Amino acid sequence: MPETKKVSQLIDLIFTFTRQARQLMKDDSGSSPLNIIYAGTLKFIAETGDPTMKEVSDYLSIAPPSATFLINNLADSGQIKRTHDEKDRRIVRLSLTEKGKEDLKKHYQKVAERMKKIFSRLSEKEVEELFEVFNNLSRLLKD
Repeated sequence: MPETKKVSQLIDLIFTFTRQARQLMKDDSGSSPLNIIYAGTLKFIAETGDPTMKEVSDYLSIAPPSATFLINNLADSGQIKRTHDEKDRRIVRLSLTEKGKEDLKKHYQKVAERMKKIFSRLSEKEVEELFEVFNNLSRLLKD
């Protein structure tokens, strides 16, 4: 177990990194076409294939009313649509619209371009080590 000072420094680094990552998502005008939560939600919906509201809520680890607020915003912007489940009309399924697919694609292209610029400042070994650390952390957090 790392010493308390190291843990504190790591927490500070994580906060700094996430704040800077959010800044990275913004375009040159200072606005963000998709914030990280909206982009993550669209990606989850695209990859899952018609998830329910509960599945989105569970994935994001947020309360159902918060997920409803998020989904309402995505639906109002035309990025997702709601449909009733064919077998159980009480269940609402979510899917991306063409606009949602296009917005998600543009968002990831923009972020990828900016990440390439950042990674170009690191050595290939540093990028591999960073990737390994994030993979390990992701795996440990799932357990």
